[in-house]
Amino acid sequence: MSNKAIIKTVVTTLATTVLLLFFVYDFSFTLINIADALFIVGLFLFFPALIIITEATKVFDGFTYVRHKFSKSNSFKTIYDYKEYKLQKNLYKKNIGKPLMIIALCYIGASLIVSHLLSLL
Repeated sequence: MSNKAIIKTVVTTLATTVLLLFFVYDFSFTLINIADALFIVGLFLFFPALIIITEATKVFDGFTYVRHKFSKSNSFKTIYDYKEYKLQKNLYKKNIGKPLMIIALCYIGASLIVSHLLSLL
């Protein structure tokens, strides 16, 4: 994931946080609402990042193989040929899960710090 993509992700998630504050909390910028909004956005980033990092998306390879099997341009005799094709196709792709996980953990950490500061007041 490039630096430009990371910046776009952070800007998009911050905009999502502001929209969440607008629609759910009626623009009430109290610290607890900000902590809650950051936590929700962090969770929505955390779970897809976890799926990408653990490569759990390979579970769906069987479904896509069956779809290719019923299509007109089927060039795979077995599912092992299809898995080898997928492996070669994704050989040079970067895993975007780690930067997403770091961003998600930063949001969750920020919300935990804000909520801890609120408990001290």
